[in-house]
Amino acid sequence: MMRTRNVRRQIVERVLKGIPIRSHFAISLKNAMDSLALSCEAGKSIITLQVPSAIDTEPKVFAKFDIKNELDEFEKDLSFLKFIQSDDVYNVEQFVDVCIYILQAQFARRCAQTCAIVTTSPLMHLGILDVGTIPEGYYYYGASVGREWFIDPSNKFKDTSISEDELALLDKIYEELTKLLEQPEYKLFAWVGSGLQKHYGHITVARQDVFQSVSQQLSAKLYAFLYFF
Repeated sequence: MMRTRNVRRQIVERVLKGIPIRSHFAISLKNAMDSLALSCEAGKSIITLQVPSAIDTEPKVFAKFDIKNELDEFEKDLSFLKFIQSDDVYNVEQFVDVCIYILQAQFARRCAQTCAIVTTSPLMHLGILDVGTIPEGYYYYGASVGREWFIDPSNKFKDTSISEDELALLDKIYEELTKLLEQPEYKLFAWVGSGLQKHYGHITVARQDVFQSVSQQLSAKLYAFLYFF
């Protein structure tokens, strides 16, 4: 989804500005959707990926992902593009579900003085700004549970109650965890759930997913390691 973020954002910007949308946008999204669908297990929305390793290990380690939501979002985007380029005035009922990001932007501009999106995800490095499709100027973004804020490219601020020593300690812990997850035994943890994420003021690492990709023994081993870290 991150790879198609720029395409989606350009679509939103063009709709908001009333600029015609060219056919190559739909082609790009359709190609991305088809590539994902072809990578799934037959008749399912489950994609299985082998976790890469610097050395040849046995047995191979795999991670599973249910990408039904991602495929559904592609369908909605393509339906929206088809809708706004259609001459049929009776398909307006399709409008709401497929362009929520456009409606959100218009609401922020027309119906409120200030709107903000607050999330637990980081601001950058696989954060909210990396995947967001709403153009700048419509919303403020509060990431890491509101510890860091993005107003515009020249106006960003962070929670000053976290000392430099504490931030340095978190940086050190993150570096050590990154090294740990590069080891063959623990590499799977970088792939399950949200993986390893560095937020402003805290660090999260997933140790299991809905598919039980990680054995209970290995999950418990990571938990014990982190507990005494």
